[in-house]
Amino acid sequence: MTFVFYYHFQLYDTLTQLKEDSKCINIFYFNWRLGIDGLSIGPILLIRFITTLATLVAWPVTQNSQFFYFLILAMYNGQIGIFSSRDLLPFSSCGN
Repeated sequence: MTFVFYYHFQLYDTLTQLKEDSKCINIFYFNWRLGIDGLSIGPILLIRFITTLATLVAWPVTQNSQFFYFLILAMYNGQIGIFSSRDLLPFSSCGN
């Protein structure tokens, strides 16, 4: 999935790309806003590389392996969310 981000990312454009804007809960004005800019594409690619290496190194894990790989996947998704979030919090309150 990270390589899809990089493939569709245009390096010469300095604005936020690959945007995702949606209103989750209209009563409380919660929004889900994600996007990738020039500063976040580097850490996202680095996270992808390190997570792939960690998964390959942890291949011989036999005790609770399903839970272990679930935690690696959850950690990876959280890290990608941190660098692609366009707000301080993924669910931020705004009065629009």
